[in-house]
Amino acid sequence: MAPCLLIFEDLDSLVEKKTRSYFLNEVDGLESNDGILMIGSTNHLDQLDPAISKRPSRFDRKYHFKVPSEQERVAYCEYWRQKLVDSDLVEFPDALCPIIAKMTGGFSFAYLKELFIIALLSIARGAVDDLENSDSEPSPDGVIVDHEQAPIATGKEGEAIIEKPSPKKKKTMPKVDIPTSLEDNLLLRAVRIQCKLLLDEMDNTEEDDGPFGKKDTGGGSRAGAILAAAAVRSRG
Repeated sequence: MAPCLLIFEDLDSLVEKKTRSYFLNEVDGLESNDGILMIGSTNHLDQLDPAISKRPSRFDRKYHFKVPSEQERVAYCEYWRQKLVDSDLVEFPDALCPIIAKMTGGFSFAYLKELFIIALLSIARGAVDDLENSDSEPSPDGVIVDHEQAPIATGKEGEAIIEKPSPKKKKTMPKVDIPTSLEDNLLLRAVRIQCKLLLDEMDNTEEDDGPFGKKDTGGGSRAGAILAAAAVRSRG
């Protein structure tokens, strides 16, 4: 029915082998309808079927949403500072905003939000000291977990062979100078811990290679990344 707005979120997960043919047939059938606007979003353009991502008659416009700049991250930290200005839980001075912004290079707004939420949760549970002093690996939600033993395979004559996982390229938190007066700030300590954990969690096996290049959507920290839109003939 027209006029109609169709929005497909995470196209890469919606259009699979079993649904590909059906989806393409339905999209091609839109040509006979006036007043249809179709929008699809994906964080992984490289995983999207070329028949969808590269064929002009289906999605005619592509928009790239990059992760926020340092200045935008400062503004987002200020937004959280205003939310916590009356909090008895943490002290959040102005000087923390640019420091946290420098720590979070490559973070999307979604990851920044997650960073503040889990940092505040770890503070509320009183887990910051335990996380800093633990030799085990803490998970992003503040729970301390031990490293799992590497998988063991059996070789000739029952000989045990330890299979080591292949190394994965990971981002590291940039080194940031912290004033002496802020070194013991509870929020900053919690943010530093959780920032490292989130960086480990991200998929950082690929780097950007241009707005719509092959490697354009690598990195779990990407915000909306790509918004593809196609407007079929519209009245007025």
